[in-house]
Amino acid sequence: MDPTNALTTTPSDQPSAFCPLCCSGLGASVDWVTTQNDQLSTVTAFGSEVLMEFADSKECGGITGLTQTMKATATITLAASTTFNLLWSAVGEDKYETMTITVNGDIKTQFTAVTNGACLVSTCTMCVTLEQTQPMVLSSGSNIIEVEATTKDGQYHQGAFFGVRFTQAPCDEDCSVCGGGNSANKPIAPST
Repeated sequence: MDPTNALTTTPSDQPSAFCPLCCSGLGASVDWVTTQNDQLSTVTAFGSEVLMEFADSKECGGITGLTQTMKATATITLAASTTFNLLWSAVGEDKYETMTITVNGDIKTQFTAVTNGACLVSTCTMCVTLEQTQPMVLSSGSNIIEVEATTKDGQYHQGAFFGVRFTQAPCDEDCSVCGGGNSANKPIAPST
């Protein structure tokens, strides 16, 4: 394995000895710092994945009426410039729930839930965005990645979330051979 691209993993998320390096994305030992403005929403960030789940609003059978905001920040240091695939999926109210991903202060992607013909604004019928993929280059040296999400208001969110994953690109390997928590072949979404 090339030591300039070696990624460290922790025992709780240890890939098998045959796990291709590209499946590990940013690596399992990435330390994310998470914040949220309320106790009802949930931010789960580990390794190469971030999941931001909004609490349901009162109009949709929940107990909150707050605008919810969440943030996950990690610093990644690379020996060489590396291309990653940024994969993300979402469920949210048309024109409201928004996710922004920045690297070193530059916006890499910003997405606001949009109608897909099956959802409407100001209802509890959420827009579903299946996993999207875009390439993203991280420079050699230190890179600060920030994933931020907001509901923009306190109304009409039910089962709303943003899921984000980073994999090294290109990654044409079979990531199903990886052990531990690696889920490079599964969509990022709340467990049901």
